[in-house]
Amino acid sequence: MPGQAEGNPLVPAPVGCRRSRAVVRPAGGHLRAQAPHGTFVDITGARDIRLMRCFSMASSLPRWETSPVICSPDAAARVEQADIDYLQARIGELARIAGNPYGAVVRKVGSAARAFLVQALPNPLFNHVMGLTASTAAELPELARWYAAHGRKLQVDVTPAQSSRELFTAMTAQGLSQTGFYAGLFGDAELPAASGADRPVLVEPADPDEFGQVYADGFGFPAERRAAMAVSVQVLAGHPDVRLYRARISAGTAGVALLFLDGKTGYLATAAALPRYRRQGVHGALVRRRIHDARLAGCDLITGHAAVGSASQRSMERCGLRLAYTKAIWSTP
Repeated sequence: MPGQAEGNPLVPAPVGCRRSRAVVRPAGGHLRAQAPHGTFVDITGARDIRLMRCFSMASSLPRWETSPVICSPDAAARVEQADIDYLQARIGELARIAGNPYGAVVRKVGSAARAFLVQALPNPLFNHVMGLTASTAAELPELARWYAAHGRKLQVDVTPAQSSRELFTAMTAQGLSQTGFYAGLFGDAELPAASGADRPVLVEPADPDEFGQVYADGFGFPAERRAAMAVSVQVLAGHPDVRLYRARISAGTAGVALLFLDGKTGYLATAAALPRYRRQGVHGALVRRRIHDARLAGCDLITGHAAVGSASQRSMERCGLRLAYTKAIWSTP
């Protein structure tokens, strides 16, 4: 169950924390134990045997600790900006293919917002607006016409920092309503990195062709779109800010993941595990390796996005990331 130390229901663990060892030590004839929240508690002569058992188990099990990073407005802004910059790079590379066969477009909306469109791929990932605020809400009617002309519905991501009465009123007037949520996560670049604990999962650089195939298979995209979805990540091979990884168990490729370096922000952009290798630590190993490499590249913040309550969110939280915000998804019926 998320939020509890695995294997020990008596030791609650804050979501998005990392684990270290609990301590039990004698002190002046008294037995004192370090509780999961860090406070030392006198448990000498404890009447509740469950408490004694709890600390006995905690002494041999890991304890959860929170990351020292505070989710300031600046950190939250960097979480969202990393995703905008990543999509701009990915869709921009698609658009640079000779003849732009996928109909990829990145449209500026004001100075900071972006409208993304990939006509050949109806996936909402490629067809939505990010960064819109009250100052650019007047662009909504034109954006709705633009998407409609390409057979797409208007979808707008709204973070808590971007929200306002004026923006919500404008979106409602345009016929949009809230249809979902998405989680933005963050963590310190000093979070636990790859180690021998990830064995037998080995993480190494990925071949772009294999990466695209495993990415498409891992997400289970419809057959008619798998080739295009594979190309949408393969075009990033060789990009100076992109690292492609594969996770291997024995001789078989088990999953893939991508790291996007956005200045001093390391963005855990995407990851997929093949169905037969799930629940074997593949996602965790890929997260830890990317955190490690982002730190070596000079990043001081790790960020990611995931569907609320998804396996991806849980994997990032197990590796120390925590929720920065939940953003609202607004779209037309």
